Amino acid sequence: MNHVERFRAVMNFQPVDRLPRWEWAMWWDQTIERWHREGLPDKLHFSQVFDIAEYFGLDPYQQFWLSTTTTTIEATQHHVEGVVANMDDYRRIKPRLYPDHARAMEAMHPWWERQRRGEAVVWASFEGFFWFPRTLMNIEQLSLAFYDHPAHP
Repeated sequence: MNHVERFRAVMNFQPVDRLPRWEWAMWWDQTIERWHREGLPDKLHFSQVFDIAEYFGLDPYQQFWLSTTTTTIEATQHHVEGVVANMDDYRRIKPRLYPDHARAMEAMHPWWERQRRGEAVVWASFEGFFWFPRTLMNIEQLSLAFYDHPAHP
């Protein structure tokens, strides 16, 4: 069973010879620096996470995340505290929402070709109708907004 057959079988709740081996979160630059000190070949760098995955014997699976915000929205506040408490906050950050994904789409091209040849499994993930507002508002404010404004989901 190859990695594509295995992936399809898992997705269809069918038996497999082993579970797929992949890392969807990838590694921090500090992790890779430590691995270099522990024996990871110097030629493998942070920008080559898929070569590192191959080095570790992981299956060639590639997930592309298409974010709804630009990197200019500060990550800690964005994911924990929220950056939107009212409509003025929303209007302030709105220009930084829904960025152009042309570069991400270009980065997918080599992977599409690999998938077409049956060499890789590729998919794109999008932030959902609950996840995205939760990151902007935090879970408590979003839950209250759903309750307070049921006509505006």
